[in-house]
Amino acid sequence: MASGKVIVEVERPGAIGYAAMDAETAYVAAEYTEVPGEVPAVDAISLADGSVREVIAPQVIAVDPKGQAPWNAAHGGLLTLSPSGRTLGSCIWQNNLCDIETLDLGTGTLTRAVTGLAGGLWLLSDEVLVAVGDADTYGYDAATGKLLWVIEGARAQSGYLLSDGLTLVEAYQDVGSSARIVATVDIRSGARHELLNTPKEELNPSLWAEASNDRYAVLIPGGQGLDVALAGTGSFVADLLDLSTGKIERAALRVSTR
Repeated sequence: MASGKVIVEVERPGAIGYAAMDAETAYVAAEYTEVPGEVPAVDAISLADGSVREVIAPQVIAVDPKGQAPWNAAHGGLLTLSPSGRTLGSCIWQNNLCDIETLDLGTGTLTRAVTGLAGGLWLLSDEVLVAVGDADTYGYDAATGKLLWVIEGARAQSGYLLSDGLTLVEAYQDVGSSARIVATVDIRSGARHELLNTPKEELNPSLWAEASNDRYAVLIPGGQGLDVALAGTGSFVADLLDLSTGKIERAALRVSTR
Protein backbone atom coordinates (compact mmCIF):
# COMPACT_ATOMS: atom_id res chain seq x y z
CA MET A 1 0.00 0.00 0.00
CA ALA A 2 2.85 2.41 0.78
CA SER A 3 4.96 1.88 -2.34
CA GLY A 4 2.55 0.46 -4.90
CA LYS A 5 5.00 -2.33 -5.68
CA VAL A 6 3.74 -5.80 -6.54
CA ILE A 7 4.72 -8.23 -3.77
CA VAL A 8 2.89 -11.34 -5.03
CA GLU A 9 1.59 -12.23 -8.48
CA VAL A 10 -0.29 -15.46 -9.18
CA GLU A 11 -1.62 -16.84 -12.44
CA ARG A 12 -4.61 -19.13 -12.09
CA PRO A 13 -7.21 -20.50 -14.53
CA GLY A 14 -10.67 -18.97 -14.72
CA ALA A 15 -12.03 -15.59 -13.75
CA ILE A 16 -12.13 -14.42 -10.15
CA GLY A 17 -15.74 -13.60 -9.35
CA TYR A 18 -15.47 -13.26 -5.56
CA ALA A 19 -12.71 -12.69 -3.05
CA ALA A 20 -12.11 -12.09 0.64
CA MET A 21 -8.80 -11.21 2.23
CA ASP A 22 -7.10 -10.92 5.59
CA ALA A 23 -3.52 -9.89 6.37
CA GLU A 24 -2.02 -13.20 5.25
CA THR A 25 -4.33 -14.85 2.72
CA ALA A 26 -6.62 -14.02 -0.20
CA TYR A 27 -9.54 -16.41 -0.77
CA VAL A 28 -10.79 -16.40 -4.35
CA ALA A 29 -13.40 -18.18 -6.44
CA ALA A 30 -15.09 -17.96 -9.80
CA GLU A 31 -18.85 -17.65 -10.10
CA TYR A 32 -19.19 -20.34 -12.77
CA THR A 33 -17.04 -23.02 -14.40
CA GLU A 34 -17.32 -24.60 -17.85
CA VAL A 35 -19.12 -27.56 -16.27
CA PRO A 36 -22.88 -26.88 -16.03
CA GLY A 37 -24.04 -26.93 -12.44
CA GLU A 38 -20.53 -27.01 -10.98
CA VAL A 39 -19.91 -24.70 -8.05
CA PRO A 40 -16.29 -23.54 -8.43
CA ALA A 41 -13.57 -24.36 -5.94
CA VAL A 42 -12.40 -21.80 -3.41
CA ASP A 43 -8.62 -21.29 -3.38
CA ALA A 44 -6.44 -19.69 -0.73
CA ILE A 45 -3.52 -17.61 -2.04
CA SER A 46 -0.68 -16.86 0.37
CA LEU A 47 0.20 -13.16 0.33
CA ALA A 48 3.69 -14.07 1.55
CA ASP A 49 4.86 -16.39 -1.25
CA GLY A 50 1.97 -16.73 -3.71
CA SER A 51 1.39 -20.41 -3.01
CA VAL A 52 -2.13 -21.64 -3.76
CA ARG A 53 -4.13 -24.32 -1.97
CA GLU A 54 -7.69 -25.46 -2.46
CA VAL A 55 -9.79 -25.00 0.68
CA ILE A 56 -13.20 -25.95 -0.76
CA ALA A 57 -13.37 -28.46 -3.59
CA PRO A 58 -15.63 -27.95 -6.63
CA GLN A 59 -19.13 -29.29 -6.14
CA VAL A 60 -21.45 -30.52 -8.90
CA ILE A 61 -25.10 -30.00 -8.00
CA ALA A 62 -27.81 -31.53 -10.15
CA VAL A 63 -29.99 -29.12 -12.08
CA ASP A 64 -33.42 -28.70 -10.53
CA PRO A 65 -35.83 -29.70 -13.31
CA LYS A 66 -38.61 -27.66 -11.73
CA GLY A 67 -36.56 -24.47 -11.77
CA GLN A 68 -36.28 -21.87 -14.50
CA ALA A 69 -33.15 -21.96 -16.63
CA PRO A 70 -30.48 -20.74 -16.19
CA TRP A 71 -31.22 -20.13 -12.52
CA ASN A 72 -31.95 -23.80 -11.85
CA ALA A 73 -28.23 -24.57 -12.27
CA ALA A 74 -26.08 -24.01 -9.18
CA HIS A 75 -23.27 -21.46 -9.08
CA GLY A 76 -21.05 -19.75 -6.52
CA GLY A 77 -21.53 -16.47 -4.71
CA LEU A 78 -20.13 -14.02 -2.20
CA LEU A 79 -17.12 -14.90 -0.05
CA THR A 80 -16.76 -13.28 3.36
CA LEU A 81 -14.48 -13.72 6.38
CA SER A 82 -15.36 -13.48 10.04
CA PRO A 83 -13.58 -10.72 11.99
CA SER A 84 -11.44 -13.36 13.74
CA GLY A 85 -10.32 -14.77 10.39
CA ARG A 86 -11.26 -18.27 11.52
CA THR A 87 -14.41 -18.74 9.43
CA LEU A 88 -14.97 -18.33 5.69
CA GLY A 89 -18.55 -18.03 4.44
CA SER A 90 -19.93 -18.47 0.95
CA CYS A 91 -23.21 -18.82 -0.91
CA ILE A 92 -24.29 -21.54 -3.32
CA TRP A 93 -27.08 -20.24 -5.53
CA GLN A 94 -29.81 -22.19 -7.27
CA ASN A 95 -33.22 -20.88 -8.39
CA ASN A 96 -32.30 -17.50 -6.87
CA LEU A 97 -32.07 -19.13 -3.44
CA CYS A 98 -28.91 -19.30 -1.35
CA ASP A 99 -27.44 -22.19 0.65
CA ILE A 100 -24.90 -20.75 3.08
CA GLU A 101 -21.71 -22.72 3.60
CA THR A 102 -19.17 -21.98 6.32
CA LEU A 103 -15.64 -23.34 6.44
CA ASP A 104 -13.71 -23.59 9.70
CA LEU A 105 -10.27 -22.64 8.41
CA GLY A 106 -8.57 -24.29 11.36
CA THR A 107 -10.17 -27.72 11.11
CA GLY A 108 -11.32 -27.73 7.48
CA THR A 109 -14.90 -28.54 8.55
CA LEU A 110 -17.48 -27.44 5.97
CA THR A 111 -21.02 -26.78 7.22
CA ARG A 112 -24.19 -25.99 5.30
CA ALA A 113 -26.64 -24.97 8.01
CA VAL A 114 -28.89 -22.50 6.16
CA THR A 115 -30.54 -23.56 2.90
CA GLY A 116 -33.07 -22.09 0.49
CA LEU A 117 -32.57 -18.52 1.65
CA ALA A 118 -34.31 -15.84 -0.41
CA GLY A 119 -31.62 -13.22 -0.15
CA GLY A 120 -28.05 -14.05 0.62
CA LEU A 121 -25.18 -14.14 3.05
CA TRP A 122 -23.83 -10.69 3.89
CA LEU A 123 -21.53 -10.88 6.92
CA LEU A 124 -20.64 -13.47 9.52
CA SER A 125 -18.93 -14.09 12.83
CA ASP A 126 -17.73 -17.50 13.97
CA GLU A 127 -21.16 -18.13 15.55
CA VAL A 128 -23.73 -16.02 13.66
CA LEU A 129 -24.58 -15.53 9.99
CA VAL A 130 -26.00 -12.16 8.93
CA ALA A 131 -28.15 -12.39 5.82
CA VAL A 132 -30.21 -9.88 3.86
CA GLY A 133 -33.35 -10.05 1.76
CA ASP A 134 -35.12 -7.38 -0.26
CA ALA A 135 -36.29 -5.52 2.82
CA ASP A 136 -35.17 -7.43 5.92
CA THR A 137 -31.99 -8.30 7.81
CA TYR A 138 -31.62 -11.70 9.49
CA GLY A 139 -29.37 -13.43 12.00
CA TYR A 140 -28.89 -17.22 11.90
CA ASP A 141 -27.03 -19.58 14.19
CA ALA A 142 -24.04 -20.70 12.12
CA ALA A 143 -23.98 -24.21 13.60
CA THR A 144 -27.67 -25.11 13.52
CA GLY A 145 -29.18 -22.72 10.96
CA LYS A 146 -31.76 -21.56 13.52
CA LEU A 147 -33.21 -18.10 12.86
CA LEU A 148 -32.16 -15.98 15.83
CA TRP A 149 -33.70 -12.65 14.90
CA VAL A 150 -35.05 -10.57 12.04
CA ILE A 151 -35.17 -6.80 11.56
CA GLU A 152 -38.20 -6.31 9.37
CA GLY A 153 -38.30 -3.43 6.93
CA ALA A 154 -34.55 -2.82 7.17
CA ARG A 155 -33.25 -2.61 3.60
CA ALA A 156 -29.50 -2.91 4.11
CA GLN A 157 -27.30 -0.41 2.33
CA SER A 158 -23.90 -0.88 3.98
CA GLY A 159 -22.42 -2.34 7.12
CA TYR A 160 -19.60 -4.15 8.88
CA LEU A 161 -18.89 -6.20 11.99
CA LEU A 162 -16.75 -4.90 14.82
CA SER A 163 -13.61 -6.86 15.64
CA ASP A 164 -15.35 -8.48 18.63
CA GLY A 165 -17.55 -10.38 16.17
CA LEU A 166 -20.59 -9.49 18.27
CA THR A 167 -21.74 -6.14 16.92
CA LEU A 168 -23.04 -5.17 13.49
CA VAL A 169 -22.90 -1.56 12.38
CA GLU A 170 -25.63 -1.26 9.74
CA ALA A 171 -26.85 1.53 7.52
CA TYR A 172 -30.29 0.75 6.20
CA GLN A 173 -33.44 2.31 4.81
CA ASP A 174 -36.53 1.94 6.95
CA VAL A 175 -39.07 0.71 4.40
CA GLY A 176 -42.02 2.13 6.32
CA SER A 177 -40.78 5.70 6.77
CA SER A 178 -38.07 5.86 4.04
CA ALA A 179 -35.75 7.27 6.71
CA ARG A 180 -32.11 6.18 6.50
CA ILE A 181 -30.76 4.83 9.75
CA VAL A 182 -27.36 3.90 11.14
CA ALA A 183 -27.59 1.53 14.09
CA THR A 184 -25.56 -1.00 16.02
CA VAL A 185 -27.04 -4.48 16.29
CA ASP A 186 -26.15 -7.22 18.77
CA ILE A 187 -25.90 -10.14 16.35
CA ARG A 188 -26.70 -12.68 19.07
CA SER A 189 -30.04 -11.15 20.02
CA GLY A 190 -30.87 -8.65 17.25
CA ALA A 191 -31.13 -5.81 19.80
CA ARG A 192 -30.64 -2.47 18.08
CA HIS A 193 -29.28 0.88 19.19
CA GLU A 194 -30.10 3.67 16.75
CA LEU A 195 -27.29 6.18 16.30
CA LEU A 196 -28.44 8.29 13.35
CA ASN A 197 -31.85 8.82 11.74
CA THR A 198 -31.96 10.85 8.54
CA PRO A 199 -35.51 11.72 7.36
CA LYS A 200 -36.27 11.07 3.72
CA GLU A 201 -36.43 14.83 3.04
CA GLU A 202 -32.74 15.27 3.94
CA LEU A 203 -29.57 14.25 2.14
CA ASN A 204 -28.45 10.86 3.34
CA PRO A 205 -24.83 10.31 4.40
CA SER A 206 -23.33 7.07 3.10
CA LEU A 207 -21.65 4.66 5.49
CA TRP A 208 -18.16 3.88 4.20
CA ALA A 209 -17.77 0.50 5.86
CA GLU A 210 -14.28 -0.27 4.54
CA ALA A 211 -12.82 2.83 6.19
CA SER A 212 -14.71 2.46 9.47
CA ASN A 213 -13.48 0.82 12.67
CA ASP A 214 -14.52 -0.17 16.18
CA ARG A 215 -14.72 3.43 17.37
CA TYR A 216 -15.97 5.42 14.39
CA ALA A 217 -18.25 4.85 11.43
CA VAL A 218 -17.08 6.97 8.49
CA LEU A 219 -19.92 8.87 6.79
CA ILE A 220 -19.65 10.40 3.33
CA PRO A 221 -21.96 13.45 3.30
CA GLY A 222 -24.55 14.24 0.68
CA GLY A 223 -25.71 10.77 -0.22
CA GLN A 224 -22.64 10.16 -2.38
CA GLY A 225 -20.76 6.93 -2.74
CA LEU A 226 -16.97 6.89 -2.71
CA ASP A 227 -16.59 7.11 -6.51
CA VAL A 228 -18.93 10.09 -6.79
CA ALA A 229 -17.33 11.87 -3.83
CA LEU A 230 -13.85 11.55 -5.39
CA ALA A 231 -14.96 12.56 -8.89
CA GLY A 232 -13.91 15.99 -10.04
CA THR A 233 -11.49 17.32 -7.41
CA GLY A 234 -10.23 13.91 -6.28
CA SER A 235 -10.83 14.70 -2.61
CA PHE A 236 -13.59 15.17 -0.06
CA VAL A 237 -14.12 15.46 3.67
CA ALA A 238 -15.99 12.81 5.66
CA ASP A 239 -17.74 12.86 9.03
CA LEU A 240 -16.99 10.48 11.89
CA LEU A 241 -19.87 8.94 13.85
CA ASP A 242 -18.80 7.95 17.36
CA LEU A 243 -20.29 4.50 17.94
CA SER A 244 -20.31 4.85 21.72
CA THR A 245 -21.97 8.27 21.98
CA GLY A 246 -23.74 8.78 18.64
CA LYS A 247 -22.05 12.17 18.24
CA ILE A 248 -20.82 13.25 14.82
CA GLU A 249 -17.49 14.96 14.24
CA ARG A 250 -18.06 16.99 11.10
CA ALA A 251 -15.40 17.13 8.35
CA ALA A 252 -12.99 15.24 10.58
CA LEU A 253 -11.43 13.11 7.86
CA ARG A 254 -9.96 14.28 4.55
CA VAL A 255 -9.77 11.73 1.78
CA SER A 256 -7.83 12.29 -1.42
CA THR A 257 -6.32 10.36 -4.30
CA ARG A 258 -2.56 10.34 -4.71
